[in-house]
Amino acid sequence: MKKITLFSALVLSVSAFAQTTDFKLPAEIKFDKNVVQKVSDKKDGTLSYYFTSNGDYTAMKPESKDNSMIIYTKEGNMMIVSEKEKSIIVMNMKAFMNKARDFAKDNRYSKDSARTKSSFKKTGNTKTICGYPAEEYEVTNEKGKTDIWFAKVDFNSALPMSMGLAKGPGSRGALPGNDIGDIPELGKGLFMAEMEKNDKKVIETMSITKTDYSFSTAGYTVRNMGEMMKGAYNQ
Repeated sequence: MKKITLFSALVLSVSAFAQTTDFKLPAEIKFDKNVVQKVSDKKDGTLSYYFTSNGDYTAMKPESKDNSMIIYTKEGNMMIVSEKEKSIIVMNMKAFMNKARDFAKDNRYSKDSARTKSSFKKTGNTKTICGYPAEEYEVTNEKGKTDIWFAKVDFNSALPMSMGLAKGPGSRGALPGNDIGDIPELGKGLFMAEMEKNDKKVIETMSITKTDYSFSTAGYTVRNMGEMMKGAYNQ
């Protein structure tokens, strides 16, 4: 069953990424807000988000030596930027996520797998995070308890949520068992500022500031993941 599932997932990926045909590379993207977070998993690191005021683009820059970056677009495309190789790989993540959800719903393996049942509640606790008012939600499931603080921000922060980059109010994972809860009222002015799992803080926002950072695509080679995967698949 697992081999069939993995093969089907591969075909799904090829067909989804192959749909990135109408992508137009912007000459320059000007960002207005910068959010820096401390992320603790197996080791601590920092993650920087860049947002445009209109919500058309969101960039994510992990802490790395090669200065790599991922940019998400409102059309559902993901641009993987390699500064070292001066390349941009484009994928249609919206198509992939939609197909993944349909695959999970129809696949027998998914039907046989129980979805993790989560419950949530707004705790009523409030505080200020980096100058913005924030509210706390508590999510519980069989894996334990997660406390999440959502800051009410003055920029469009919905793109990371809709692209699956971050789980938020009302969001669901593409596959069963990946939900953190069905918290309502997802809006463009809510940003997941802190997360604590089983009393361990895994996400902490260190700063939210204005920025004049801009990214120019001049000099980069653009590659379409759909064409790359189709080529590899047909060999």
